[in-house]
Amino acid sequence: MRMYKSIPWLFLRRAGLFVSAVFFILLIYPAFLFIVRKIVLLIAKAAKKSDNKVISFIADCKKSTPMILVITALAGVAGYVNIGIFRVTDRTVEIDKSAHISSLNAAVIADAHIGIGMYSERLEELTEKINDLNPDIILLVGDIIDESTRPEEIDDMISAFSKLSAPYGVYFVSGNHEAYTGYEYAPYFEEAGITVLDDSAVTVAGDISIIGRKSQAFPRKELSQIISENSVDTDKPVIVLNHEPISLAQMAQEGADLTLSGHTHGEQFPFTQELFSFANDMMYGLEYFDGMPAVTTSGISAWGFHFSLPAKSEIVNLTIKFNG
Repeated sequence: MRMYKSIPWLFLRRAGLFVSAVFFILLIYPAFLFIVRKIVLLIAKAAKKSDNKVISFIADCKKSTPMILVITALAGVAGYVNIGIFRVTDRTVEIDKSAHISSLNAAVIADAHIGIGMYSERLEELTEKINDLNPDIILLVGDIIDESTRPEEIDDMISAFSKLSAPYGVYFVSGNHEAYTGYEYAPYFEEAGITVLDDSAVTVAGDISIIGRKSQAFPRKELSQIISENSVDTDKPVIVLNHEPISLAQMAQEGADLTLSGHTHGEQFPFTQELFSFANDMMYGLEYFDGMPAVTTSGISAWGFHFSLPAKSEIVNLTIKFNG
């Protein structure tokens, strides 16, 4: 990461990120596919199917090896391109509590990882795309910046995000990579006019509580403590921003009516969703925990490499209906 920060030429940085993304896929996935090929050949031999045309092709290293390398190289290019395509995912959830308003439209993003994951010159475009949704509220659920974000990229973020607009405001809660930056990040978001909700709460639209929990990478308060200290009315809707989708059932029991998370990146690399699911209550989409809806976004970018496949870079256009 420090090497990346030391390269002053934009073209070389971008070229380096492209090469690293493709090389990573070429390094990891052919090895996996070669193992799969070996297993398939052993099974075919045991089943006495080695003369099958498909098996014969797989067994011919001069034919199958180049194909594996071409396919994985193309996957590397596809993932590099795919991460830069902003898509909108429409979701609707219902909360069985009354509120002064019948519904709330929220634009939700997470995991921008500005620098390597998202090029800072795309932030203006992202801001426009969010504003075009005409959201009632905008929620940034962590890992907007990380340990690779350069000072000039933070300036770009402040400039772009200061143009985010929503009647009930723009709110941010920290992710684990904000913890890894090693410096105080909150003033940058506040300079952009964004309210930082780290272990704190606000009330919007008269009676809807928005609670932000710090990432578990920080020392943080329990949800019940935040509710108590901020006199949150749990008879009214309570929406919790919680970067990592963990302890979701517990939060439902403590008074949350909806949780919004990021962190998992959906499936940033092929065939990895199940691999990382053990560390999270959910990986992507909409699920329910003790009756509470929980939404986890794949994020608007990704970490470590400028690559994401098959996961998409998404803005969640979330309609929250109050039915009490």
